[in-house]
Amino acid sequence: MSETVIKLENVTKKFGNFTAVDSINLEVSRGETVGLVGPNGAGKTTTIKMIAKILRPNTGKILIRKDDGKLENIQKISRTLTQLGFLIDIPSFYNMTAYELLKYFAKLQNYPKDKIEDRIDELLELFELSDWKYGNVKDFSKGMMQKLGIIQAIIHDPDLIILDEPQTGLDPLSRIEIRKYIRKLQ
Repeated sequence: MSETVIKLENVTKKFGNFTAVDSINLEVSRGETVGLVGPNGAGKTTTIKMIAKILRPNTGKILIRKDDGKLENIQKISRTLTQLGFLIDIPSFYNMTAYELLKYFAKLQNYPKDKIEDRIDELLELFELSDWKYGNVKDFSKGMMQKLGIIQAIIHDPDLIILDEPQTGLDPLSRIEIRKYIRKLQ
C-alpha cells in the first residue's frame, strides 16, 4: 500500500462571493506525479497557494505527512515546511547573483552548510546554468529565470515538490530535461 504524503479533504477557497476552489479532494502517494489541469481561472494556482500556506482555505483540510508518518493539518504545523519545495507562478527574485540566491534559499531551508556549494554546482550543471553562477539574475532570460526558480524549489532536496506551470518560458530541449529530472525523482 502506498504512503500518502499529502491529502486535501473538501478544500474550498472563496474570495468574497467568488468560489475559486470548490470542495476539492485529492490524495497523493509517495512517488506519484500529479497534475492539476484546467483552464485559466480554474483554481489550480489557488490550490497550490493553499498547500504552500500562502492562502488559507475557507473550509476543508490539507493534511501532510510528517516525519513520524502521521498526517497532520498543514495549518497546525508552525515550523517551516522544509520537506516541501515550491515554484509558484513565474519566479521573481532579488537583484543578486544566481549563486547568492541559491545559497540564501539553501540556508533558509536548513540544507547542510557543508554541502551547499556542491548542491548549487550540481543543480546549475544539471539545468545548464553553470556559466551564469555569478551572473546577476536581473540579466537572465525568462527561461533561465524559470530554471533558477525550479532549482530554488529543489535546492534542499525536499520530499514533496510542487511546481506551478514549471515549463513556462522554457525552450523545447529544456522542457524535455525538466521532465526527465522529475521522472528521475519518482
